[in-house]
Amino acid sequence: MYKRQVYPYDIGEVALQTGHGYFTRLTKDVEVDVGGAMNQGDVTITLQSPGWHAIGNPFIKPVKVSDLKVNGEPFDNAVSDGIVDGTLYRWKIVTKEEAYKKRQAGIPVSDGYQTVSSDDTLEPWEGYWLKTNQSDVTLTIPAPANLPDRAPTPDYLKPPMAPLVTKAERQGLEEGKGDLKLALRLVTQYASDTTTTLGTHEGAEEGYDRFDMSEPPTLSKTVDLYFNHPDWGERSGAYDIDIRSPMKVGESRIWHLTAYTDRADANMKLSWDESIEDVPGDVMLYFRLNGGEWQDMREVREVDLHGEGRITEIPVEIKAKKFKLTMPADIQVTGGERKVTITWSEDDNPFIEGYIIERVKLGKEEGEIRRFELSPTVHKFVDTDVEEERAYTYRLIVRFRSGAELRSEPFTVTVLPVIEETVLLQSYPNPFNPDVWIPYELSRRSPVEILIYDSAGRLVRSCLLYTSDAADEGLGVDLGGRRII
Repeated sequence: MYKRQVYPYDIGEVALQTGHGYFTRLTKDVEVDVGGAMNQGDVTITLQSPGWHAIGNPFIKPVKVSDLKVNGEPFDNAVSDGIVDGTLYRWKIVTKEEAYKKRQAGIPVSDGYQTVSSDDTLEPWEGYWLKTNQSDVTLTIPAPANLPDRAPTPDYLKPPMAPLVTKAERQGLEEGKGDLKLALRLVTQYASDTTTTLGTHEGAEEGYDRFDMSEPPTLSKTVDLYFNHPDWGERSGAYDIDIRSPMKVGESRIWHLTAYTDRADANMKLSWDESIEDVPGDVMLYFRLNGGEWQDMREVREVDLHGEGRITEIPVEIKAKKFKLTMPADIQVTGGERKVTITWSEDDNPFIEGYIIERVKLGKEEGEIRRFELSPTVHKFVDTDVEEERAYTYRLIVRFRSGAELRSEPFTVTVLPVIEETVLLQSYPNPFNPDVWIPYELSRRSPVEILIYDSAGRLVRSCLLYTSDAADEGLGVDLGGRRII
């Protein structure tokens, strides 16, 4: 670590002036002490041209972004009026220690932009990009309370370690909850872009709206991932956040992105593994490169990209499709002899990946759960691994390609004992009423004929039932011996 002293009188007429920004390129880490008078009051600057402006905190204490004044109005009001964009950007530098820990954990990490919203603060000695949308915008940075009369020791002036990008920052939405949010990461060994976000929101519209945030300026020897919108009129350009209107069932949305690098040796990794789990279960996501084949983003969660010359721009498309989560109708669960049969109607939903039968044994060993996985073409399941006269609860679970599941109501049935011999059982009611039920049990599949006699022993009716399966069966007849069931 090298140390340098930089004071206004050291460089004579080329002094550091209030209201101006300065860039320097360093080949190694240095520690800088800056002398001169310390700001004690509010600082107001004029941002003359629409576009990106590099700003900083002129105080030695943090300043809340929400406390900034734009044209004399609160920052959030200026965002709502479209005077400035609501998202600022800072350059996050990854320390060697942090990079080592991440790589040990198998997580690629490198320097890159980090979003700053109204809920964050402008830290001392940090630089930020702010985008204005009209000319001659005045920005007032209010002085923090309890500023000291003298500057603290130089150690206090060292830049604080930048925090890791949080999930909320990656999502980049400042108000409400959208029905779809997906954060994308483009990472190389020397730079990264981890703030690119797409989604839908109930307050968003097609085209530019307040939820869309511009892409910060592209630096050299870096990578960028952005949405290109040349069709947005006065707001045409590159965007870091692109939020669309909500989708109805059957509708799709397509986002067009560009992965950019100005290094021919760039080995880039585009990934979305961290945020794909938060995508709603009724939304399918696909991607493709250079107009190729669409691929499921839940199955493929990262893709390698490579620099090919001085400037590389790789087109990336992402498609979202909303579908309906449906449960099959007419679910029937029937307990038989040492078996349980479950049937359900066919479903033409193309997003069903398969079914699961979930079984819970009741009684002394209650709580034992088994799951049977079935293909989407199966609509009948026979469970023979059951005990006689034992009760079981079953559920039908529908698995969708998105990872979502729907569960039916529970069905409780009791398994019947195996019938060992053919028996004619007691009819009821007895004596006969206008109709009667005559039950019987069959030990095997066979033809059945029931003969009905009156009290004098005369044959009243002969009922041929043809062939019946081995099971509990019965015959219903009326007073005249006519079959009713």
